[in-house]
Amino acid sequence: VKTTWLGHAAFLIEMPHHAGAERGIRILTDPVLGDYCAPVSAAKLKRITPPAARVDELPDVDAVVISHNHYDHLDYKTIYALFKRPRIPHIFAPRGNEKVLKSFGVPASHLHILDWWEKQRIELEIPASSGPDTPAQSTQPTRVDIHCVPAQHNSGRTPLDRMRGQPALWSGWAFEEVVYFAGDTAYKALWDGKDEADCPSCPAFKEIGERFGGFDVALLPIGCYLPRRFMSPMHASPGDSVNIFKDVRAKRAVAMHWGTWVLSDEPVLEPPQLLKKEAMAAGLADDAFTACEIGETRFY
Repeated sequence: VKTTWLGHAAFLIEMPHHAGAERGIRILTDPVLGDYCAPVSAAKLKRITPPAARVDELPDVDAVVISHNHYDHLDYKTIYALFKRPRIPHIFAPRGNEKVLKSFGVPASHLHILDWWEKQRIELEIPASSGPDTPAQSTQPTRVDIHCVPAQHNSGRTPLDRMRGQPALWSGWAFEEVVYFAGDTAYKALWDGKDEADCPSCPAFKEIGERFGGFDVALLPIGCYLPRRFMSPMHASPGDSVNIFKDVRAKRAVAMHWGTWVLSDEPVLEPPQLLKKEAMAAGLADDAFTACEIGETRFY
């Protein structure tokens, strides 16, 4: 499996390829490839680092998964541009996001809305491996099971969504037992007057690990955690994500959700530094759970 971090929660994943196929199925996670994570061009919400690629620089994409509808995870311009390309991707989102995605130009034939613990198999024609006996323009049938899994977060394009009776679900995604994408998630909510160790953690992550038996690689958030008590019900700290790594039984993990926009109070470069300390304190191998550079590709 191959992963390329495009910034924030956006990864381009290439799954292991089937025999006879030129490549594996390519999946894009939470693509926000513009400069702003807001409905308006506010200077405070402009990227501090450029994306690794714009939409027109990406290779063919077969599927897109959306974890939830916050502006730093779901962007109109990016989605609209993806669906103007010659190869139209299938898009997966948790319940309640049909209306907004259809308004972005996503055709019903390529829109898949799932609830927690639901899965859908997509079967696609991928270019066949070239060879002396391979006819020109031939393809190879390829498939992948995409699972919608729980997360601890919230959603809303505007503060009025819930008041209007328009709530939407949030989720993580699992691609078979190969890749786990946590989306935007917390691990535990801290309560006033209680030590962090005494606050219960979200049980979903251990259940994910039990159901899937572990993953080759997990894509886990490490930023947007300060002020801690305010952010803890919605966002995982680096230490929280080390616990998520263990709960879902991942063999390796890559950090995300840091170094792209300034959305919280911690220093921009603190999350990977703290991750290294927390991983070491938890006894993880040096290369088990690490941060990477925007645009960096890793193979597992």
